Amino acid sequence: MCTTDGCLHREFEAFIKRVAAKLSSKWNKTYSQVMGWVRVKIQFALIRAVDLRLRGSRKRFRSLGLEDGAGMFSLH
Repeated sequence: MCTTDGCLHREFEAFIKRVAAKLSSKWNKTYSQVMGWVRVKIQFALIRAVDLRLRGSRKRFRSLGLEDGAGMFSLH
């Protein structure tokens, strides 16, 4: 899925594009806004996974609850 230097596999890139397209139509946001948001979320998830793997965790992770896109920034 992801190499040690941060390159994503081509199938995973296609998956990200498909997810961003679906979410942009669902949330009525531009594709580029949603794609940027999805990439940032995936990058932070990878960083969190590596950090948890190295240090371990003492608490449980809770969902952010962003089903309607309300947690995204707005450029308007």
